Formats: sequence, C-alpha cells, structure tokens
Amino acid sequence: QAGPAALTAALARDRLTFDDFLALLSPLAAASPWREQIRLRAQRERLRHFGRTVRLYTPIYLSNACVNACRYCGFRVGRGEPRRRLSLMEIRAEAAVVRGFGIGSLLLVCGEDPEGMPLARLVEAARELRQDFPFLAVEIYPQNEGGYRELFAAGVHGVTLYQETYDRQLYAELHPHGPKRDYDARLAAIACAARAGMFVIGIGALLGLRDWRREAVALAEHGRWLRKHYWRSRLQFSFPRLTPVPDFTPPAELDDAELETMVLAFRCFFPEADI
Repeated sequence: QAGPAALTAALARDRLTFDDFLALLSPLAAASPWREQIRLRAQRERLRHFGRTVRLYTPIYLSNACVNACRYCGFRVGRGEPRRRLSLMEIRAEAAVVRGFGIGSLLLVCGEDPEGMPLARLVEAARELRQDFPFLAVEIYPQNEGGYRELFAAGVHGVTLYQETYDRQLYAELHPHGPKRDYDARLAAIACAARAGMFVIGIGALLGLRDWRREAVALAEHGRWLRKHYWRSRLQFSFPRLTPVPDFTPPAELDDAELETMVLAFRCFFPEADI
C-alpha cells in the first residue's frame, strides 16, 4: 500500500526504481487524480520510445494438438476436441492470405506436439515463410538453446513463452502431467532463446489464476533479470486474461481497471519494452 508521497516521488523520477513500480501497482494509484497522472506518464514514455505507431502481427496456428494437461486450457490432452496439424502447403496458403492484407509480421503458434509438429517441421515452415515476411516469431513449446539457434538460422527472430504463473505450488496443481509440469525448465527456456540470438523475447503470466498484483511483481522481477543478463534482446510483455473453459473457471479474474493499472505500471517501469 503506497501513500501519496511515494506516488509523487515515483512520478517525478526520470527513471523509476522497483519501489516506484510497486507504488504504481497500489490501490491508491488506481484512484483519482493519480490514475490520470500515471496515464500521462505512460503516454510520454510510449511516445518517447515508439512515437505514434502501432505494430500489427497475425498468428497462424500450425497445430492445436498438445500432450500437456493444463487445467485452464481448451486444447489440453484428453479433451476429445478435433485435432488439426497444417501441412506445409496449408501453412503457405494461410500465410498468403495474411500477406495479402499487408501484414509483414507473423507469429507461428502450436501446442506441445513434438511428434506431430517437430522442430524440423517448424524450421522448414520458417524458411518458407521468411521469404515473404520481414519478421517471424514463434509461440511454441520450449526448446533448448540449440533448437532456438536452428529457428533463428531459419529466420525466426522472436520468441514468446509465458510462464503461466510464477507461483510454484499453483503451477504444479495446474499442470498435473506432461512436459510442461517442469516449472524450472519452462522458466529457463526464454533465456535459451536470448542466448540463441533472438531479437525479441516475450514473457507473460495468465491473469486470473491468482492475485494479479503478486503475478505482476513476479513478472517484473523476471523482466528485470532478463534485461540485466540479455540486454541485446528486446523485452516484450503480454497481459492475457483467462476466460472460462469447460471444467475450469479462473479463480481470480481481474477487471478492466485492474488490467489498466498493471499495464500502465509496466509501461512506466519498462519504457523501452514492447507491450
């Protein structure tokens, strides 16, 4: 809980400290007149680093098959949903439609399906698509450094990998079996992507699994560590909110005002990061 003095000091500082970031997450920061002042600070940072621009990208789902049993996911194994893996010809056709809209940034997405969508197939697809798209990124199952280097050589220059939740006990409860159950392996993978040379490394937490402020603090700590050790890569944050799926309702949903509080705090504390 931050008081007026802490918020005043945070907004007056040229570069925020971590304590300033915590102040911007406090309940008082969401109240008038602080909210408007924080919005203005965030706007100044955005204009300073990005100007009046918005970058668009489109995801292509290469496969909805997955071997994990994440309780919150509609694609989890055993649900009986129809599974589909795109062929290289189908991937080309989807990409051609996207390129026809003038979008040059593509995100390749798939579930954890290492047999049906192995690394070699992802590399092959990237090589094909890189000819038509200036920027390729992936949101796929974790790779080791060697795997990310293969993707980088094929033209993939961005990786997004959510930790889902930074609460170890909750993570174990939500991932009862499958490769994703290994918390530490997932946490370490984004650093492998940075060491492989990826230009952009993206992280996030699934909002709605636990108190959003606790998740925000852990996400920021992860971001600070990555920024310190892998400063050659551009940092990116995502703020996905969960929606209910059969057999699972998010236990700690947050509203629009809470989401805005979180995003504004990150913009002020990580002014150069993509959001």
